[in-house]
Amino acid sequence: MLTRTGLEESNSFYAQGGIAAAVGEGDSAEAHFRDTVSAGRGLCDEAAVRLLVEEGPRRIQELVALGIRFDRDGSQLALGREAAHSNSRIVHAGGDTTGAEIQRGLHQALADADVEKLENHVVQQIVVRDGWCRGVVVEHEGEVVDYSGRAVILAAGGGGQLYRYTTNPPTADASGAALAYHAGAELTDMEFFQFHPTALHKDGAPTFLISEAVRGEGAVLRNSSGERFMLERHELAELAPRDVVAREIWSEMDRERNDHVFLDLRGLSADRVRSRFPQIYATCLRCGLDITADLVPVAPAAHYMIGGVRTDLEGRTSVPGLYACGEVACCYVHGANRLASNSLLESVVFSRRAARAAMAQLSAQRAATPALARETASGFGAADASTWPYRPGRRRAIKGVAEAAAPASDGEDGRLNTPAEQPISRAELPELMWQEAGLVRDAAGLRDALLRIGDGWASPQHQVARLLCWSALLRTESRGAHYRTDHPNPDSEWRGHLVLQQEEEPMLELA
Repeated sequence: MLTRTGLEESNSFYAQGGIAAAVGEGDSAEAHFRDTVSAGRGLCDEAAVRLLVEEGPRRIQELVALGIRFDRDGSQLALGREAAHSNSRIVHAGGDTTGAEIQRGLHQALADADVEKLENHVVQQIVVRDGWCRGVVVEHEGEVVDYSGRAVILAAGGGGQLYRYTTNPPTADASGAALAYHAGAELTDMEFFQFHPTALHKDGAPTFLISEAVRGEGAVLRNSSGERFMLERHELAELAPRDVVAREIWSEMDRERNDHVFLDLRGLSADRVRSRFPQIYATCLRCGLDITADLVPVAPAAHYMIGGVRTDLEGRTSVPGLYACGEVACCYVHGANRLASNSLLESVVFSRRAARAAMAQLSAQRAATPALARETASGFGAADASTWPYRPGRRRAIKGVAEAAAPASDGEDGRLNTPAEQPISRAELPELMWQEAGLVRDAAGLRDALLRIGDGWASPQHQVARLLCWSALLRTESRGAHYRTDHPNPDSEWRGHLVLQQEEEPMLELA
């Protein structure tokens, strides 16, 4: 197991709210299915969602069996409520330190299983030979090392660091998606990047996530005049889907010419707030805010990469021998907008499926060519790419690709109309992405971003940013986490998934 930093550093470690699963009395997998599909705005793969919600409760019990200490209400698991869920089904740990507790238990399980863990090993390349993934090239302390493998599972996380404001740690820099793309794998749904509605926004303070579970407990959003603006904007008010709440906050900020709104917890029991959200309470206190007594300044921030490496339901990518799971992967389970706390659930459900599929692949190869497998130094055997069972869905070419690729005809609003001689620097990229490919987008801004990014070869981050902007420019509609001011409504022509691959024309895989 290779990790680019310490083992504990990942988006999962910082997950606060919890993990969604239909384990409570009166809840059901069917209700969880409906909520997930509704949030996904017509782009969820229903077979993937069925697997997610039906296997979810069993995966929770496996985590409990591994010694993970979820919060309890008597003998039962304590369950929280989050936006767009029809039931209280958010299993949590340590109040608001769910991810850290899950990782603690899994790290102990790794130690007990005597798995070799190589930390601070940065993967530079996924090796593909003869049409099959054969391992990785890694840099460690200045030394480049090749690691061969009969199967490679990519679990490298998301890409919030592409944006100026993000809830993600530095490791979530989209490098996993870039590695897969350069290896020839398909990427999909890159235009769908989820912005969390409520991140702490205070001068001198980090962009820190204020969990959706806080609103689930009864916290409300207010503007600078003290008005609870979400009451008039959506029937679910603060518990509307994330894409809705984030855009309404953005709209309110724009209307008031302000860079934040406020989250108000003052109507909640102070003791309950401190016990349910100890990490949020302590972090805000260090920033000079007592969330039991003060209004908390919040604004949207980049949170979750919905798109990623295209996989089937067993974690297989379009590159034989390469699997992907977690935030770096995309099997269309979230559609155009991820339902709150389905991310940790996706990780435990589909990582297990990817691991079992990889094991089955190895067994089949060994059984087919045992003598050759013994004789070859890497033990690959006669791997034949034609036997790889990954099968894409029904696809069609995309209209208007050439038009979308053309630069703007003039330099209105000071935007470029010719490619920059030098691409924007890695340090400048997050600000550009925040301004032109963030929560609210339009064609002119996306074209400007593409021109400034260049061909994508300046860094892995430039490459993924280019693919994100390219996908957002091609999708001439608004749906879920992707919002275009110049195309503000959904369009049935775009009810599908943009698939990108090196040296291939973009395709729309129909939903």
